[in-house]
Amino acid sequence: SQVESLYRSIFKLLLQSCGIPEAALQRKIERELAGVLETVFPQSQLVSFDKLSSKAKRDHAEQMADVVMGIRLFNRELGEGGLGIEDVPHLALEEAKVLSKRMEESSRDIDRKAEKYDKVLNFEHMIPGSIASSVD
Repeated sequence: SQVESLYRSIFKLLLQSCGIPEAALQRKIERELAGVLETVFPQSQLVSFDKLSSKAKRDHAEQMADVVMGIRLFNRELGEGGLGIEDVPHLALEEAKVLSKRMEESSRDIDRKAEKYDKVLNFEHMIPGSIASSVD
């Protein structure tokens, strides 16, 4: 029926918002989405949804996608779902560690170079003209 087709379309929209998961996770994500969608938007509400304007449908679908994502994130934190959702805070922390290490290495390299320049300048100060005479 038209109502079932509408519900499948909403489900597909939500599935697309999850990105393209690994094939092994696809079925589990679909089951999780179906359960969350039924909680957030029972099929009994489809008739009233279908009567909304196109803009209202789009807005409602966007809000639904946000709520579904929130529930999936919550489920992931509980260890009961949220498959395929990247752990952005963990990824950011790992990137921050890599960046921090690079910065420390760069800082040490700059310190070594500055120390060499300091020695050269001190040598020139102690024996004026020594650098200029060695360059000629």
